[in-house]
Amino acid sequence: MTMNVYESISALEEVFRYAKLYRSVPLAIVNRKVVMPLLSHDVDRDWFTLLELIEAKTLDWVHHSVAVGILASLIGKRMQLSSMDRQSLLTAGVLHDIGIVLIPSEILHQPDFNAEYWEVYENHTIFGYQLLKNTIGISHHQALVALEHHERVDGSGYPMKKSGEQMSLFSKIVGFADALCGYLESSEVPCGRVSLEQMMTMLPDSFFRSFDPMLVSVVMGVETS
Repeated sequence: MTMNVYESISALEEVFRYAKLYRSVPLAIVNRKVVMPLLSHDVDRDWFTLLELIEAKTLDWVHHSVAVGILASLIGKRMQLSSMDRQSLLTAGVLHDIGIVLIPSEILHQPDFNAEYWEVYENHTIFGYQLLKNTIGISHHQALVALEHHERVDGSGYPMKKSGEQMSLFSKIVGFADALCGYLESSEVPCGRVSLEQMMTMLPDSFFRSFDPMLVSVVMGVETS
């Protein structure tokens, strides 16, 4: 990984600590120390940087959030989003799990969630949305990502069981990136230096069923009409 990525990870750790302590998001630090270094990273290497993050198996929220931000931005590039939208998407991606800081540590460190613990954990989406919507400089679409990134187009997600067009585009993108990174972090799928398209063919069909088919096609490099 390049120094830019290491700098972003270190800065995002600082952001998470600040948010936990002060119940607010230091957006200036996010923009200057997290997002800008990632934007200056060689975009052609984004996917392989992501694989390096995943292969490290450093399963903490900060590394995961940086990985999700990188993948979300890469998907945005494939969807031909504007540079401004990609930057906005990257910001939303690295902050999608910011609500985790308001979940009690005893819940987060439980090896096995029961129904009661899971109900508390799911609130991280609501907490994240509340933190971001009250942050000057964060757009409504970015705040929605924190709220909706666990929603699914078939209505099987949480916290509000939204489906299809009820979800914002940013939320669909970050939700897919979050799920893919999570799957690769916890599975034995060999990463190596395979392309994103090759990686997608290694995943079971069941992985894709709750995501927007158009989004999946774009990620897989399939032309759509």
